[in-house]
Amino acid sequence: MKISPEQKRSLAKYRKLIGSNDWGIVNQALELLKVDGDCDLWHIFSDGVRVWRPGDAGNPYSIIIPKEAEIYKKVKAPYRGVVALNALLATGKLEAEEGLYLENCQFISDLSFFQNLKDLTRLTLSLSDLPINLSPLRHLKKLDMLSLQGLKGLSDISVFEELPALKTLWISFCPSLTNFNSISRLHNLEWVVIDFCHSLNDLNALRDLKMLRILRISTCSNLTDYSALENLTSLEELGLSGLNIGDGAFLSGMTGLKKVDLFQSNIDDISSIKNAQNLTSLSISYLAGLKDLTPIGELDNLEFLSLRNCDLVENLEPLFDLPKLENVYLGLKSIKSIDQLRGFKNIKKLTLYDSGIDPGDIRKLRSLLPGCQIKI
Repeated sequence: MKISPEQKRSLAKYRKLIGSNDWGIVNQALELLKVDGDCDLWHIFSDGVRVWRPGDAGNPYSIIIPKEAEIYKKVKAPYRGVVALNALLATGKLEAEEGLYLENCQFISDLSFFQNLKDLTRLTLSLSDLPINLSPLRHLKKLDMLSLQGLKGLSDISVFEELPALKTLWISFCPSLTNFNSISRLHNLEWVVIDFCHSLNDLNALRDLKMLRILRISTCSNLTDYSALENLTSLEELGLSGLNIGDGAFLSGMTGLKKVDLFQSNIDDISSIKNAQNLTSLSISYLAGLKDLTPIGELDNLEFLSLRNCDLVENLEPLFDLPKLENVYLGLKSIKSIDQLRGFKNIKKLTLYDSGIDPGDIRKLRSLLPGCQIKI
Protein backbone atom coordinates (compact mmCIF):
# COMPACT_ATOMS: atom_id res chain seq x y z
CA MET A 1 0.00 0.00 0.00
CA LYS A 2 1.40 3.41 -0.96
CA ILE A 3 1.30 6.09 1.70
CA SER A 4 1.79 9.79 1.47
CA PRO A 5 4.84 11.63 2.90
CA GLU A 6 2.54 13.04 5.59
CA GLN A 7 1.44 9.54 6.55
CA LYS A 8 5.06 8.42 6.70
CA ARG A 9 5.85 11.17 9.17
CA SER A 10 2.81 10.26 11.25
CA LEU A 11 3.71 6.61 11.11
CA ALA A 12 7.21 7.29 12.44
CA LYS A 13 5.74 9.38 15.23
CA TYR A 14 3.28 6.64 16.20
CA ARG A 15 5.92 3.93 16.16
CA LYS A 16 8.15 5.90 18.48
CA LEU A 17 5.36 6.65 20.90
CA ILE A 18 3.77 3.22 20.86
CA GLY A 19 7.17 1.64 21.51
CA SER A 20 7.37 3.29 24.90
CA ASN A 21 6.90 1.26 28.09
CA ASP A 22 5.21 4.24 29.69
CA TRP A 23 1.44 3.86 29.45
CA GLY A 24 0.97 7.62 29.49
CA ILE A 25 3.10 7.99 26.39
CA VAL A 26 1.33 5.07 24.73
CA ASN A 27 -1.95 6.81 25.42
CA GLN A 28 -0.65 9.91 23.66
CA ALA A 29 -0.20 7.79 20.55
CA LEU A 30 -3.78 6.69 20.79
CA GLU A 31 -4.96 10.26 21.08
CA LEU A 32 -2.92 11.25 18.04
CA LEU A 33 -4.40 8.40 16.05
CA LYS A 34 -7.85 9.50 17.17
CA VAL A 35 -7.20 12.98 15.83
CA ASP A 36 -5.97 11.71 12.47
CA GLY A 37 -8.70 9.07 12.17
CA ASP A 38 -6.70 7.58 9.30
CA CYS A 39 -7.69 3.96 8.80
CA ASP A 40 -5.19 3.41 5.97
CA LEU A 41 -2.45 4.48 8.32
CA TRP A 42 -3.88 2.18 10.96
CA HIS A 43 -3.31 -0.82 8.69
CA ILE A 44 0.39 -0.01 8.41
CA PHE A 45 0.83 1.11 12.01
CA SER A 46 -0.55 -2.13 13.38
CA ASP A 47 2.20 -4.37 11.98
CA GLY A 48 -0.01 -7.28 11.06
CA VAL A 49 -3.27 -6.41 12.79
CA ARG A 50 -5.96 -6.74 10.13
CA VAL A 51 -9.35 -5.11 10.04
CA TRP A 52 -12.34 -6.24 7.98
CA ARG A 53 -15.25 -4.02 7.09
CA PRO A 54 -18.84 -5.19 7.57
CA GLY A 55 -20.02 -6.94 4.42
CA ASP A 56 -16.56 -8.25 3.48
CA ALA A 57 -17.35 -11.96 2.93
CA GLY A 58 -19.95 -11.66 5.64
CA ASN A 59 -17.36 -10.94 8.32
CA PRO A 60 -17.93 -8.41 11.07
CA TYR A 61 -15.16 -6.06 12.07
CA SER A 62 -12.30 -8.32 13.09
CA ILE A 63 -9.03 -7.73 14.85
CA ILE A 64 -6.44 -10.46 14.37
CA ILE A 65 -3.44 -9.97 16.65
CA PRO A 66 -0.55 -12.22 15.57
CA LYS A 67 1.97 -13.12 18.26
CA GLU A 68 4.90 -12.22 16.04
CA ALA A 69 3.61 -8.70 15.28
CA GLU A 70 6.37 -6.15 15.74
CA ILE A 71 4.21 -3.95 17.91
CA TYR A 72 4.15 -6.57 20.66
CA LYS A 73 7.91 -6.78 20.81
CA LYS A 74 7.97 -3.11 21.74
CA VAL A 75 5.14 -2.95 24.27
CA LYS A 76 5.11 -4.72 27.61
CA ALA A 77 2.63 -7.56 28.03
CA PRO A 78 -0.06 -5.69 30.04
CA TYR A 79 -0.53 -3.27 27.17
CA ARG A 80 -0.42 -5.72 24.28
CA GLY A 81 -3.67 -6.00 22.45
CA VAL A 82 -5.21 -3.20 24.47
CA VAL A 83 -2.93 -0.83 22.56
CA ALA A 84 -4.09 -2.22 19.23
CA LEU A 85 -7.75 -2.43 20.18
CA ASN A 86 -7.98 0.99 21.80
CA ALA A 87 -6.20 2.58 18.86
CA LEU A 88 -8.83 1.16 16.53
CA LEU A 89 -11.68 2.23 18.79
CA ALA A 90 -10.15 5.68 19.04
CA THR A 91 -10.40 6.17 15.29
CA GLY A 92 -14.17 5.94 15.53
CA LYS A 93 -14.10 3.46 12.66
CA LEU A 94 -15.61 0.59 14.67
CA GLU A 95 -19.40 0.73 14.71
CA ALA A 96 -20.64 -0.66 18.00
CA GLU A 97 -23.62 -2.42 16.45
CA GLU A 98 -21.32 -4.55 14.32
CA GLY A 99 -19.65 -7.74 15.48
CA LEU A 100 -16.18 -7.91 16.96
CA TYR A 101 -13.68 -10.79 16.69
CA LEU A 102 -10.67 -10.72 19.02
CA GLU A 103 -8.00 -13.37 18.52
CA ASN A 104 -5.01 -13.99 20.80
CA CYS A 105 -6.72 -12.55 23.85
CA GLN A 106 -3.65 -13.16 26.03
CA PHE A 107 -2.63 -9.75 24.74
CA ILE A 108 -5.80 -8.21 26.17
CA SER A 109 -5.79 -8.27 29.96
CA ASP A 110 -8.52 -5.72 30.54
CA LEU A 111 -11.97 -6.03 28.93
CA SER A 112 -13.39 -2.89 30.53
CA PHE A 113 -13.62 -1.21 27.12
CA PHE A 114 -16.82 -3.19 26.51
CA GLN A 115 -18.69 -0.64 28.62
CA ASN A 116 -18.32 1.67 25.62
CA LEU A 117 -19.74 -0.90 23.18
CA LYS A 118 -23.20 -1.33 24.65
CA ASP A 119 -24.81 -1.81 21.21
CA LEU A 120 -22.53 -4.71 20.26
CA THR A 121 -24.55 -7.67 18.98
CA ARG A 122 -21.88 -10.27 18.04
CA LEU A 123 -18.64 -11.08 19.83
CA THR A 124 -15.90 -13.70 19.51
CA LEU A 125 -13.04 -14.00 22.01
CA SER A 126 -10.36 -16.58 21.29
CA LEU A 127 -6.97 -17.99 22.20
CA SER A 128 -5.77 -17.18 25.68
CA ASP A 129 -3.82 -19.30 28.16
CA LEU A 130 -4.42 -16.88 31.02
CA PRO A 131 -7.37 -16.50 33.43
CA ILE A 132 -9.89 -14.17 31.85
CA ASN A 133 -12.52 -12.07 33.58
CA LEU A 134 -15.69 -11.81 31.50
CA SER A 135 -17.60 -9.61 33.95
CA PRO A 136 -17.29 -6.47 31.73
CA LEU A 137 -19.53 -8.24 29.21
CA ARG A 138 -22.47 -7.44 31.50
CA HIS A 139 -22.73 -4.11 29.67
CA LEU A 140 -23.62 -5.89 26.41
CA LYS A 141 -27.37 -6.17 26.90
CA LYS A 142 -27.96 -6.38 23.12
CA LEU A 143 -25.46 -9.19 22.52
CA ASP A 144 -27.20 -12.02 20.64
CA MET A 145 -24.14 -14.08 19.54
CA LEU A 146 -21.18 -14.98 21.74
CA SER A 147 -18.33 -17.32 20.80
CA LEU A 148 -15.58 -18.25 23.27
CA GLN A 149 -12.76 -20.28 21.69
CA GLY A 150 -9.55 -21.58 23.19
CA LEU A 151 -9.79 -19.66 26.48
CA LYS A 152 -7.84 -22.13 28.59
CA GLY A 153 -8.13 -20.11 31.79
CA LEU A 154 -11.88 -19.54 31.56
CA SER A 155 -13.73 -21.04 34.53
CA ASP A 156 -16.33 -18.45 35.50
CA ILE A 157 -19.15 -17.62 33.09
CA SER A 158 -21.62 -16.29 35.66
CA VAL A 159 -21.85 -13.08 33.62
CA PHE A 160 -24.04 -15.01 31.17
CA GLU A 161 -26.96 -14.41 33.53
CA GLU A 162 -26.77 -10.73 32.58
CA LEU A 163 -26.96 -11.28 28.81
CA PRO A 164 -30.71 -11.63 28.27
CA ALA A 165 -30.64 -11.13 24.48
CA LEU A 166 -28.22 -13.99 23.81
CA LYS A 167 -29.52 -16.39 21.14
CA THR A 168 -26.35 -18.13 19.94
CA LEU A 169 -23.58 -19.46 22.21
CA TRP A 170 -20.42 -21.27 21.08
CA ILE A 171 -17.94 -22.56 23.67
CA SER A 172 -14.92 -24.42 22.28
CA PHE A 173 -11.60 -25.58 23.74
CA CYS A 174 -12.21 -24.15 27.23
CA PRO A 175 -10.74 -26.98 29.36
CA SER A 176 -11.14 -25.28 32.76
CA LEU A 177 -14.92 -24.88 32.45
CA THR A 178 -16.73 -27.42 34.66
CA ASN A 179 -20.33 -26.26 34.32
CA PHE A 180 -22.42 -23.56 32.71
CA ASN A 181 -25.29 -23.32 35.16
CA SER A 182 -25.57 -19.60 34.47
CA ILE A 183 -27.07 -20.20 31.03
CA SER A 184 -30.20 -21.70 32.58
CA ARG A 185 -31.71 -18.20 32.69
CA LEU A 186 -31.02 -17.44 29.04
CA HIS A 187 -34.51 -18.29 27.86
CA ASN A 188 -33.91 -16.80 24.39
CA LEU A 189 -31.09 -19.19 23.54
CA GLU A 190 -31.74 -20.93 20.22
CA TRP A 191 -28.33 -22.35 19.26
CA VAL A 192 -25.67 -23.86 21.56
CA VAL A 193 -22.39 -25.46 20.50
CA ILE A 194 -20.00 -27.03 23.06
CA ASP A 195 -16.71 -28.49 21.79
CA PHE A 196 -13.65 -29.90 23.54
CA CYS A 197 -14.53 -28.75 27.06
CA HIS A 198 -13.03 -31.75 28.83
CA SER A 199 -13.82 -30.63 32.41
CA LEU A 200 -17.50 -30.06 31.71
CA ASN A 201 -19.50 -32.61 33.69
CA ASP A 202 -23.04 -31.27 33.91
CA LEU A 203 -25.71 -30.45 31.33
CA ASN A 204 -28.53 -29.64 33.73
CA ALA A 205 -28.48 -25.98 32.74
CA LEU A 206 -30.03 -27.00 29.41
CA ARG A 207 -33.21 -28.43 30.94
CA ASP A 208 -35.28 -25.25 30.86
CA LEU A 209 -34.12 -23.79 27.54
CA LYS A 210 -37.47 -24.15 25.82
CA MET A 211 -36.44 -21.99 22.83
CA LEU A 212 -33.36 -24.08 22.02
CA ARG A 213 -33.50 -25.35 18.43
CA ILE A 214 -29.92 -26.46 17.67
CA LEU A 215 -27.53 -28.25 20.04
CA ARG A 216 -24.12 -29.66 19.18
CA ILE A 217 -21.81 -31.26 21.75
CA SER A 218 -18.42 -32.68 20.79
CA THR A 219 -15.53 -34.34 22.62
CA CYS A 220 -16.35 -33.45 26.22
CA SER A 221 -14.76 -36.47 27.87
CA ASN A 222 -16.17 -35.90 31.39
CA LEU A 223 -19.81 -35.91 30.32
CA THR A 224 -21.69 -39.10 31.16
CA ASP A 225 -25.22 -37.96 32.03
CA TYR A 226 -27.41 -36.74 29.16
CA SER A 227 -30.78 -37.04 30.88
CA ALA A 228 -31.22 -33.25 30.87
CA LEU A 229 -31.61 -33.35 27.09
CA GLU A 230 -34.84 -35.33 27.38
CA ASN A 231 -36.67 -32.13 28.32
CA LEU A 232 -35.72 -30.39 25.07
CA THR A 233 -38.93 -31.18 23.23
CA SER A 234 -38.54 -28.16 20.90
CA LEU A 235 -35.02 -29.07 19.79
CA GLU A 236 -34.85 -29.54 16.00
CA GLU A 237 -31.17 -30.34 15.38
CA LEU A 238 -28.89 -32.46 17.57
CA GLY A 239 -25.23 -33.30 16.96
CA LEU A 240 -23.27 -35.54 19.34
CA SER A 241 -19.65 -36.46 18.64
CA GLY A 242 -16.84 -38.17 20.55
CA LEU A 243 -18.94 -38.70 23.68
CA ASN A 244 -19.59 -41.36 26.31
CA ILE A 245 -23.33 -41.65 25.71
CA GLY A 246 -24.50 -45.11 26.77
CA ASP A 247 -27.92 -46.31 25.63
CA GLY A 248 -29.27 -42.99 24.38
CA ALA A 249 -32.47 -43.21 26.45
CA PHE A 250 -32.65 -39.41 26.57
CA LEU A 251 -33.63 -39.42 22.90
CA SER A 252 -37.09 -40.70 23.85
CA GLY A 253 -38.29 -37.27 24.95
CA MET A 254 -36.82 -35.27 22.07
CA THR A 255 -39.89 -35.55 19.90
CA GLY A 256 -39.29 -32.34 17.92
CA LEU A 257 -36.05 -33.48 16.31
CA LYS A 258 -35.74 -33.04 12.54
CA LYS A 259 -32.00 -33.63 12.08
CA VAL A 260 -29.63 -35.83 14.11
CA ASP A 261 -25.88 -36.45 13.69
CA LEU A 262 -24.27 -39.16 15.85
CA PHE A 263 -20.52 -39.50 15.37
CA GLN A 264 -17.90 -41.67 17.07
CA SER A 265 -19.71 -42.18 20.34
CA ASN A 266 -20.20 -45.35 22.34
CA ILE A 267 -23.93 -45.61 21.81
CA ASP A 268 -24.97 -49.17 21.06
CA ASP A 269 -28.75 -48.92 21.40
CA ILE A 270 -30.62 -46.27 19.41
CA SER A 271 -34.08 -47.67 20.10
CA SER A 272 -35.27 -44.41 21.68
CA ILE A 273 -34.85 -42.56 18.41
CA LYS A 274 -38.06 -44.12 17.11
CA ASN A 275 -39.98 -41.47 19.08
CA ALA A 276 -38.54 -38.72 16.88
CA GLN A 277 -41.30 -39.01 14.31
CA ASN A 278 -40.50 -35.60 12.78
CA LEU A 279 -36.96 -36.69 11.89
CA THR A 280 -36.09 -36.07 8.22
CA SER A 281 -32.28 -36.39 8.31
CA LEU A 282 -30.16 -38.92 10.23
CA SER A 283 -26.38 -39.36 10.04
CA ILE A 284 -24.64 -42.09 12.03
CA SER A 285 -20.89 -42.60 11.84
CA TYR A 286 -18.31 -44.68 13.69
CA LEU A 287 -20.73 -46.23 16.18
CA ALA A 288 -18.79 -49.45 16.53
CA GLY A 289 -21.43 -51.30 18.55
CA LEU A 290 -24.43 -50.45 16.40
CA LYS A 291 -26.04 -53.47 14.77
CA ASP A 292 -29.85 -53.30 14.81
CA LEU A 293 -31.52 -50.70 12.54
CA THR A 294 -35.10 -51.63 13.48
CA PRO A 295 -35.76 -48.33 15.34
CA ILE A 296 -34.78 -46.36 12.22
CA GLY A 297 -37.33 -48.36 10.25
CA GLU A 298 -40.07 -46.67 12.30
CA LEU A 299 -39.13 -43.11 11.24
CA ASP A 300 -41.81 -42.58 8.62
CA ASN A 301 -40.73 -39.02 7.76
CA LEU A 302 -37.06 -39.83 7.21
CA GLU A 303 -35.79 -38.49 3.86
CA PHE A 304 -31.99 -38.71 4.20
CA LEU A 305 -29.92 -41.42 5.90
CA SER A 306 -26.15 -41.73 6.19
CA LEU A 307 -24.49 -44.78 7.75
CA ARG A 308 -20.70 -44.77 7.84
CA ASN A 309 -18.19 -47.04 9.54
CA CYS A 310 -20.74 -48.94 11.59
CA ASP A 311 -19.30 -52.27 10.55
CA LEU A 312 -21.60 -54.54 12.57
CA VAL A 313 -24.55 -53.38 10.47
CA GLU A 314 -25.38 -56.03 7.90
CA ASN A 315 -29.17 -56.19 7.74
CA LEU A 316 -30.66 -53.17 5.97
CA GLU A 317 -34.16 -54.62 5.63
CA PRO A 318 -35.70 -52.36 8.31
CA LEU A 319 -35.01 -49.41 5.98
CA PHE A 320 -36.63 -50.76 2.81
CA ASP A 321 -40.21 -49.70 3.55
CA LEU A 322 -39.58 -46.17 4.81
CA PRO A 323 -42.15 -44.22 2.77
CA LYS A 324 -40.26 -40.91 2.36
CA LEU A 325 -36.65 -42.11 2.26
CA GLU A 326 -35.04 -40.78 -0.95
CA ASN A 327 -31.32 -40.35 -0.34
CA VAL A 328 -29.10 -43.01 1.28
CA TYR A 329 -25.34 -42.82 1.87
CA LEU A 330 -23.64 -46.06 2.92
CA GLY A 331 -20.00 -46.34 3.93
CA LEU A 332 -20.15 -49.86 5.36
CA LYS A 333 -17.52 -52.50 4.75
CA SER A 334 -20.04 -55.07 5.95
CA ILE A 335 -22.10 -54.52 2.76
CA LYS A 336 -20.52 -57.08 0.44
CA SER A 337 -23.38 -58.15 -1.80
CA ILE A 338 -25.94 -56.35 -3.94
CA ASP A 339 -28.50 -58.70 -2.40
CA GLN A 340 -28.24 -56.62 0.77
CA LEU A 341 -29.39 -53.56 -1.23
CA ARG A 342 -32.02 -54.87 -3.62
CA GLY A 343 -34.83 -53.86 -1.26
CA PHE A 344 -34.25 -50.10 -1.78
CA LYS A 345 -36.99 -49.92 -4.42
CA ASN A 346 -38.25 -46.42 -3.60
CA ILE A 347 -35.11 -44.35 -3.05
CA LYS A 348 -33.87 -41.91 -5.69
CA LYS A 349 -30.17 -41.73 -4.80
CA LEU A 350 -27.78 -44.31 -3.33
CA THR A 351 -24.13 -43.53 -2.60
CA LEU A 352 -21.78 -46.40 -1.79
CA TYR A 353 -18.42 -45.64 -0.23
CA ASP A 354 -15.83 -48.11 1.00
CA SER A 355 -18.21 -51.05 0.71
CA GLY A 356 -17.21 -54.63 0.01
CA ILE A 357 -19.26 -54.86 -3.20
CA ASP A 358 -17.40 -55.88 -6.33
CA PRO A 359 -17.39 -52.91 -8.76
CA GLY A 360 -18.50 -55.29 -11.48
CA ASP A 361 -21.78 -55.88 -9.63
CA ILE A 362 -22.76 -52.21 -9.66
CA ARG A 363 -24.20 -52.57 -13.18
CA LYS A 364 -26.43 -55.39 -11.92
CA LEU A 365 -27.50 -53.23 -9.00
CA ARG A 366 -28.51 -50.43 -11.36
CA SER A 367 -30.73 -52.85 -13.25
CA LEU A 368 -32.31 -53.97 -9.97
CA LEU A 369 -32.96 -50.34 -8.92
CA PRO A 370 -33.78 -48.61 -12.25
CA GLY A 371 -35.26 -45.48 -10.67
CA CYS A 372 -32.25 -44.88 -8.43
CA GLN A 373 -29.12 -42.84 -9.16
CA ILE A 374 -26.18 -44.93 -7.85
CA LYS A 375 -22.79 -43.42 -7.09
CA ILE A 376 -19.66 -45.14 -5.93
